[in-house]
Amino acid sequence: MKESNKYEKYVSQKYSRIFEDGPRKFFFDIPKYIQMLEETDYSAEEITRLLELNVEDHRALKSGRTISRVREYCEGYLDKNGKAPSVVTDTIKLLGLAFNKDEYAFLEKFDPKLFIEGNENDEE
Repeated sequence: MKESNKYEKYVSQKYSRIFEDGPRKFFFDIPKYIQMLEETDYSAEEITRLLELNVEDHRALKSGRTISRVREYCEGYLDKNGKAPSVVTDTIKLLGLAFNKDEYAFLEKFDPKLFIEGNENDEE
């Protein structure tokens, strides 16, 4: 697979949903998260253990199943009813703390101006 196409599906999934953290809005930086997973080659169980060791409030991630659900979400998986796996902002923040000691490591700020300006330029 070409390197340029490697993360293409993750880029479109990244922009498919906006995550909220109070009044702030973010995209889940899925390509960055997937790249980190590939570089570390951790299993869901190893990620859960990493969370237990590095995140004070790791109880929010009850099991390796939560980690698997995040991966399924990143892959664009839909269940038989067409629903994506449930992933919440707090889970993404905990993953950021565990891997980068920064809860916003995998959250990219959503700036609606970028999308509005982009659309206005397309009309010219």
